[in-house]
Amino acid sequence: MEASSSSFPREITPPAYGVRIFSLSEQQFIHAGHLFDTMMADEDIRRTGAFIGRLEDSAGPSDQDTLNCVNIVKDTLRTDANNPETGRPFFDPSLQLRRNVWPEKHVYEMTPASNKETDSDQVMELRKMFKRKILRHDFLSNSKEKKQTDLEKTYNASGVNGVLTEFFEQVLKRRKRILYAVNMTLEKDLRTTKDLAMSEMRSLMEHLPGGPRAGINCPAVSIGQEGATFNPHIEYCAFQGVDRLIAGAPKLWFIIPPRFYSAYLQLIKKTGVDEFDMFCNSLLLHNKMFLDPRTVIQYGIPVFTVVQQPGDIVYLLPHTIHWGINLGLNINESMNIASASWAVSGMLAPGSCSCTNGGADDSTVFNITPILRAIGKDEETIYNYQKGRLLFLMSDTDSLTPWNGRPYSTTIKMEHLLGDAFLDDEVGKPVFQT
Repeated sequence: MEASSSSFPREITPPAYGVRIFSLSEQQFIHAGHLFDTMMADEDIRRTGAFIGRLEDSAGPSDQDTLNCVNIVKDTLRTDANNPETGRPFFDPSLQLRRNVWPEKHVYEMTPASNKETDSDQVMELRKMFKRKILRHDFLSNSKEKKQTDLEKTYNASGVNGVLTEFFEQVLKRRKRILYAVNMTLEKDLRTTKDLAMSEMRSLMEHLPGGPRAGINCPAVSIGQEGATFNPHIEYCAFQGVDRLIAGAPKLWFIIPPRFYSAYLQLIKKTGVDEFDMFCNSLLLHNKMFLDPRTVIQYGIPVFTVVQQPGDIVYLLPHTIHWGINLGLNINESMNIASASWAVSGMLAPGSCSCTNGGADDSTVFNITPILRAIGKDEETIYNYQKGRLLFLMSDTDSLTPWNGRPYSTTIKMEHLLGDAFLDDEVGKPVFQT
């Protein structure tokens, strides 16, 4: 089992839009599995689905540490090297294709273009422009010096609501063609500081068979421009997630707590998804639909907002649905974690989806049995899990059980999503009432 780290982290600021923020020591950062076990014992965090970590000043990255990370990313772009595992370049951004599904409710299908479309002459020119922009960009300039993007200006002027209104106007009018590079592996590891690196985070993911998988059991890098989006999804096998914004503009996240996973699936099936998607048990692994979080809240499902700043680490609990928008050019790194507190969620998680991998044999990435054994689950429990006999895992009260949330069963309203309703006397108190 994992080495112990210190006790419950120190809360350093009032909750941002209801998501709590904590100061982390080096040990808490490294022992990520133990950190999740500690935090998931807190009922308020379980009901929110996420928390934010910031390394203590003495442990956090210096400007030089951040510059070293940025330079490694830029060096990878300059070499134009191919990833031997995929045969594609390490820097392989895709064009984000967007199709109106229900424009009145701001429901869109947003998918990456195929390799054939991405490699077309027109898109290749966009990719070259994107690369030049990244190589020229000064990711360390402070807020007073740098030129803000339209979405950053909108956020500073009118907050989350203004960003959402501006963003969906851009989508409806197709003002911009957006590229997003995701799940990049690099030729050199990024180091948060000289003593810390995400690749050295300790958890039970070391027991996952199948070798390194970018973004799952080893870090992956993403580079997005203004308006780049990631669709509502959960992590594979409902693993716990860690995402650090290394440098650049803020990233706007929207988060649905774990117990509303099933309620969200029922909502999304009413929004015009293809019949092909409708009957898949692993619908969110398709990663296609982008919904306005204001629409989700109108249907009685709570949504929390995170405005991730450089240095912020977003920690996601199992079955937490998350999606978001880049307010400008930024660089993130992310990976998954498995700990003892994840085990039940992992057994309840949707399995491999042949729809999304073309039927390819990808079973090892979903083989969590070795992790369950490392946690100490008995063979009878593992046998029942393998046979799909999950009744013994169900709970009517656990806030992590993905079908316990009922629409309109909480007091989270539009004002909470937009950041207007958390008062000083609410700080540190549970944000849910049932």
